[in-house]
Amino acid sequence: MGTVAEIESAIEQLPPEQVREVAAWLEARKEKLGAKRNASPQGGSPLFGFCKGIVFREGWDEPLEGFKPYME
Repeated sequence: MGTVAEIESAIEQLPPEQVREVAAWLEARKEKLGAKRNASPQGGSPLFGFCKGIVFREGWDEPLEGFKPYME
């Protein structure tokens, strides 16, 4: 018997109030794991995809006029 089948079988044997407790525990666990997945290592918002929609124009990487004396 697989793990899911074992869990289902065990839950079927519980009284309704305990089934609700198990469901509440699972929901809390799911939310906690979801929060961990969405957090970045530095804290705050995840970085993947945060620049979506940014367009780089031609010459964006050219030297700035104000820095030319420092580059010569």
